[in-house]
Amino acid sequence: MLSSPSTPVTTPTPSIISTAETVPSITYTPSTTDVTALMITDTPSTITAAGKFRVRPVIKKRCPSCKILINKNNLPKHMERKHADQSVLDIDETFQLTSQCIDETNGIFAVLKVIKGHGVPLHVQYQTSGENSRVLCESNECQINIGVAQRSGITSYQCMHISAASFCKSLVEQVALEEDVLTEMVRGKCFSEKKKKECLALQQLANSSCVPLSVHTSIGISPAKKFISVFEPNVTTYSRLGRVMVVYNTKLDSWHCPCTKLRRSCLHKYVAKWHLFQMQPELFQTEGSPHKPHSEVDDVEDNSHMYPPKGLGLEYMVKYVLQNKKIPAVLPEDMRLPSPRKDYPQNLCPVETMCQECPEDVLLSDPMLVTQNATILTNWCI
Repeated sequence: MLSSPSTPVTTPTPSIISTAETVPSITYTPSTTDVTALMITDTPSTITAAGKFRVRPVIKKRCPSCKILINKNNLPKHMERKHADQSVLDIDETFQLTSQCIDETNGIFAVLKVIKGHGVPLHVQYQTSGENSRVLCESNECQINIGVAQRSGITSYQCMHISAASFCKSLVEQVALEEDVLTEMVRGKCFSEKKKKECLALQQLANSSCVPLSVHTSIGISPAKKFISVFEPNVTTYSRLGRVMVVYNTKLDSWHCPCTKLRRSCLHKYVAKWHLFQMQPELFQTEGSPHKPHSEVDDVEDNSHMYPPKGLGLEYMVKYVLQNKKIPAVLPEDMRLPSPRKDYPQNLCPVETMCQECPEDVLLSDPMLVTQNATILTNWCI
């Protein structure tokens, strides 16, 4: 407490300590990085509450373009502001996506979906001249990105597939499929006469629309897979540009089309078989017949005769057994009574001789042995 207002009050002043000469210099040699690329300097020292000195090292890295030293944390932003050329980066990336023009009139291209991996090529329309100018990628992800860019005012945005199509210089040679080849396939029981008429009708529709019926593109990464672009008149979720990409795996002898399941046949697969049988008949050569194509009943993803099946084959078998082979809740009278029969069958074979899934009458193969260890449940014993 002050004795009187006239008593002067003095405030103690803190003493200032000069630490310019007492701060030691720190020599830092990195062990895992390039010594010539990194450089460390000392920042101004700070005095802690305990009176100790703490020095924060600044790691500097040399810019690979302009060779100046810059803070390591600021180097990415420096590269983006001073040395980034977006057009060059886009071109370098799209050059890694192989593309081919499959329809020059309508500007339809086949472009690899991914840079690395075994992705299926997708269709891109890049037509900037004429009345029907249109630029579209059938990828859902790319369509979402383009929509967001347009709503944000970036109308010149292009996905990497469209950019690859804009630099495409490869053109696929068009092939006219012959009816005689299709007749030979029907004679070899590849598919029925009805399917032949459907293929010819689709060919006439493609010719009237001035589009190629089928085009074999060679941009696939895997040499064991054949990619055939087939005309589709209806625009759907799997054919946004009026075409679908059918894949034939020569090793597994299997077909895939986005319009149907693996075990199902479709018109696009028939046209793709027609195309390959005319252009590459050696793919369908077997020991029994030199030019016998793959039958539609063998159109299974896994054609090995394994039991029990897996995947869709197992699902189909379980549903069929549940619908047609299920034991009824109320047994018939002759089955409820004890039977003295002792001469049980020595083997059990299916009663079905025709395929229950195909719309037409297709004969099944000969019975194959599944197991020799069977168990018979009777009214008396096991």
